[in-house]
Amino acid sequence: MRSWPVASVIELSATEAAARIRQGELQAEDYAAALLDRESVARSLGALTWSEPQRVLADARRIDALRAAGKPLGMLGGVPIIIKDNIDTLGFPTSAGTQILKQYHPAADAPVVRALFDQGAILLAKANMHELAGGGTSNNPVFGAVYNPYDRSRVAGGSSGGTAAALAARFGAAGLGSDTAGSARIPASFCGICGFRPSTAGYKKFPGGGIVPLSFTLDTAGPMARSVADIALLNAAVTGAPVPRAASLAGLRIGLPKQLYWLNLDAETQRVARCAVDTLREAGVIFVDLDISSYIEGAQQLFFTTLMSDLGKDLGEFLRIQNIPLSQAQVVQQIASKDTYALFNSTSAFAAEAASPSEIKSLHAAVANEYHEVLKRHGVEALCFPTEPIPAPVNRVGGDSPSDVVDVGGSSEPEPVSLVRNTSPVCALGAPALTLPAGLTRGGLPVGLELEGAVDADLRILSIGIAVQSALGSIPPPSC
Repeated sequence: MRSWPVASVIELSATEAAARIRQGELQAEDYAAALLDRESVARSLGALTWSEPQRVLADARRIDALRAAGKPLGMLGGVPIIIKDNIDTLGFPTSAGTQILKQYHPAADAPVVRALFDQGAILLAKANMHELAGGGTSNNPVFGAVYNPYDRSRVAGGSSGGTAAALAARFGAAGLGSDTAGSARIPASFCGICGFRPSTAGYKKFPGGGIVPLSFTLDTAGPMARSVADIALLNAAVTGAPVPRAASLAGLRIGLPKQLYWLNLDAETQRVARCAVDTLREAGVIFVDLDISSYIEGAQQLFFTTLMSDLGKDLGEFLRIQNIPLSQAQVVQQIASKDTYALFNSTSAFAAEAASPSEIKSLHAAVANEYHEVLKRHGVEALCFPTEPIPAPVNRVGGDSPSDVVDVGGSSEPEPVSLVRNTSPVCALGAPALTLPAGLTRGGLPVGLELEGAVDADLRILSIGIAVQSALGSIPPPSC
């Protein structure tokens, strides 16, 4: 492996690895082999569902041959990526973490995956997840629970827990999750990495085809990595947008919401997040206290209404489009996770109160308009708050239940609601949201800091995120 020790190779960011492969300083095959040496660690965390190491090495050799022949490699040339198992990839099943779909082999890559492959990325593995993306822990009874690399007694978060755990454990530098209520950002926060939800209002920045849905309206693929710069690289590969540079923090105005996000937090989460804010203030950020009462309840209502409207039908529509000879009812009947089963069966209770598409569209327009008015009125480019109100909770050996509770700031709250409390409103708004590591609790658990901006301000949020991560510094890797 030339002069590259394995320990340093696996710490490379996707941006660094791609540059070194492109320049001939690192062989793609050597890089892939170094990452594959970590596969047993990723499997011990329950992070993976499907992989084929020999295929990975063959794909890497193809990249090396292209470079040797003087051919262009693409911006991700030779970078192995991890793909959540609800996103279609040729050659592997797309199980979405549920038993009955283990035999579903897609006829094509999902468009978002194809965009990455077209830029030279290599499929490293498919990642475990919360069953059918229906929860925030990735405590999956079909493939086994995903364990947090920082503390194996705790959850990795969900539903993209396998991608997050694998990246934190240095099995890969970047990957894809999906995000409906926070599914890319929750596990990123719990596992000490970065996760991004692109804008979805108007049209989805990341194409939505070939992804097993919870809600076609709310779902989006989302890039995950250990650095915001790598998130920006994947964003560029998918969208064709440029890779932004770090923003200047001097004089940058960021809002701290008075309602919801900073209330009733775990004490250590509060301490770490406030320390991060203090660090950023010293770096020149101007923090503005924001009253968001004019839109936040509407955003919460819009999220819930949209989810309930889509949950009862969108999975069935996906099965039809993909020519899978199953009905939604057949798939739901076979769900092994108690919480996910209850979620899919809850839609009938709200059928009588279901809003029409026109009513949902009207509510979205009103709420989104008020959200942007708040940003404009206070001259802020982003909101900032802890991604999660608590650090990663303990993994329940017997599986998750819809009645599970967690302690949040000294009070008992329903776990499913608590985990999406801070991450779901932006999903209804369709605006971009980024989580990055703020630091570690005294117990050594990661705390995430979220930045949210205006619809279509994806590049600006990524630019701010790059600068924020630089100011806060990196957190220590897990000891696994």
